[in-house]
Amino acid sequence: MSTLTLQCVSALLTVLFGAVALSISRHPIAPDRRAGWRLAGAGFALLGGTMAAQYAGAVAAFALGRGTAAWDAYLRWAPALNHSRIGGGIALAAGVGYVAWTGRFPERRAWVGLAAGMAAASLAGAWLGALEGAFDLRTHGAATALGATVELVAFGAALLVSAARGTLDAFLFTALTLYAGSLALGVPVVSLMVLRTGVEDGRPPSWLFQLVQAVFMSSMLALAVLRLSLLRRGIRVRAVLGRHSPHLHLRL
Repeated sequence: MSTLTLQCVSALLTVLFGAVALSISRHPIAPDRRAGWRLAGAGFALLGGTMAAQYAGAVAAFALGRGTAAWDAYLRWAPALNHSRIGGGIALAAGVGYVAWTGRFPERRAWVGLAAGMAAASLAGAWLGALEGAFDLRTHGAATALGATVELVAFGAALLVSAARGTLDAFLFTALTLYAGSLALGVPVVSLMVLRTGVEDGRPPSWLFQLVQAVFMSSMLALAVLRLSLLRRGIRVRAVLGRHSPHLHLRL
């Protein structure tokens, strides 16, 4: 029950982060900053929404109990839903890298392309999860660790591009670094759970991975709320590594 509670908390925090990020993107700030916040806001709101829907199903399955149709259906489709978010996360990282590289607010057709890419990656992840079959800790844990590693590399590359180009908002850069940190800590936890399957001694509790996600996501939300507060008070914030965009002199 503690694992499910933490999952629901993480879903709520993710949706809230997305909502605050979208609110930030509506302010008149530099193009790359506004684009970064909008992309992150839409992406995390979507990921959080799918998490909330999945965990609502988990609550129903838990309430009805083992052996029920709801329980069996949840175990059957949980891998597909989990992998769809990993695919979406990888696509989101690619979008962040694109915005960081260009340093501009994308045109409408670019936004359509970014949305299509995220949808396609999410569907590809869901397809792989469906092929995986019903939830099995060893099988699903290994696949999740692999997928999260790819997502970590993707976000790491996007953050390196941002640092090299001096683009994106410093608060967003820090928030995404925290997200990458949660992946970096989550991968070994899940891997250890897989390796210690069937062994009680030395196996981390199932709620530990969710606790890592909740702690990091709450920190990301706090950063976003602080950034929004600074914007509303008209306080300037420097870009990543203190650099300035070549496309706009105003840097709020």
